[in-house]
Amino acid sequence: MNLNYRSRDRGEPRRPEDEIGCSPARRRPERVVQTTVPTARPTGATAPVRRPATAQAPSVNDLPVAPTPNPGAATAIAAAMRQLGKPYVFGTNGPDTFDCSGLTQWAWAKAGVAMDHYTGSQANQFPRISVDQLQPGDLVFFNVDLGHMGMYIGNDQIIQAPRTGDVVKITTLNRGNVVVAVRPG
Repeated sequence: MNLNYRSRDRGEPRRPEDEIGCSPARRRPERVVQTTVPTARPTGATAPVRRPATAQAPSVNDLPVAPTPNPGAATAIAAAMRQLGKPYVFGTNGPDTFDCSGLTQWAWAKAGVAMDHYTGSQANQFPRISVDQLQPGDLVFFNVDLGHMGMYIGNDQIIQAPRTGDVVKITTLNRGNVVVAVRPG
């Protein structure tokens, strides 16, 4: 099944919104929590003054990455981690914007491993492994049409470029949602 040129259900040319993760109809709304931090009361004030909390992205050195037996995987993970916070743009592979397969293609290229820029191609380009065998640097694919993916970094975490309007980030891996896993390198 080649989804690169035709939408699976309609036989039409593939559009950016056909990419899993881009379609608002398929996307689960993210829960947004707004927090406030109390500040000192001004003289004569009867209620505390509140200001929005500012969230800072964690340093790459603060992020939990499991050790990897593959030096190429370590290089690819480090390259991907340096892209944290960069915006998702469908069909791009860096250096300023990424989609899910573009991020993994770009990161693994830094480790000397070439791969296509399409999720379905990447899923079929490398040896498949079971989810129980995941090691840092492995690629995990979601949805029956393999329309979204991320790079496993260990400790049940993946780095991914999730969808339009979002950024490259680290999220918790739900192993039950993984359809295919492969090991580049």
